[in-house]
Amino acid sequence: MAKALRFSAISVPLGVLGLAMAVTLQRYFTQDRGVTAGTVGLAFIIVRLIDVPVDILLAAFMDRTRTAFGRYRVWFLIGTPLLIAGVYALYNMQITFTLPYLVLWLLIYYLATSIIGLAHSAWAAKLSPHYNDRSRLFAILSAVGVLGAIMGIGIPIFAPQLNIPSTQVVAVMGWTAIALLIPAAFLVSAIREPIEPDRPGEPFRLSDYLSLMTKPDLLRMFLAQMALTMGPGW
Repeated sequence: MAKALRFSAISVPLGVLGLAMAVTLQRYFTQDRGVTAGTVGLAFIIVRLIDVPVDILLAAFMDRTRTAFGRYRVWFLIGTPLLIAGVYALYNMQITFTLPYLVLWLLIYYLATSIIGLAHSAWAAKLSPHYNDRSRLFAILSAVGVLGAIMGIGIPIFAPQLNIPSTQVVAVMGWTAIALLIPAAFLVSAIREPIEPDRPGEPFRLSDYLSLMTKPDLLRMFLAQMALTMGPGW
């Protein structure tokens, strides 16, 4: 249990950032910093369209990574400073936000979260070779992430009691996430990643992916995920 809690430490700052990105940051751009909603929407759609193929490439690179430090742990450590830089750039009150600036730093932010998320999840599967152990570990990761989201939503709620001006709430959320990211990264990276010997893989065949995409169960899962994403997104 102690090891699982250490490994889930990164879920706390990610929970804070996920909540801030979904609820607070876009409103901050439009209402507090004077960026038009059209500019914010265009920046996000450009970045998300780029992000889809990048995630596939990242996963392929991770699978081919071979280091004595581990396959996924090294990527986790690459993603952490990128995320800190992205958070600083997007939550900084001193910056003038333009479309190129938003696209650049949102791209870095989402690249970092993709690197950390993919590496952390794949690493978790290696730590728990048995099905029930994986279920418990991912349940703990999800629960800790909810605690991080509660912490994130608590900052604007209790800001008046803490004498934090409304215009500085987003900056405080960003600095809170950065302050949590650094020790969380140390806690997680101190855990040894099991290094498995290479095994001969199957050759890449596009037909395998096409047949997978036409499975009724998978299509239902995709449609459900799309509905869950599009509703809050709108």
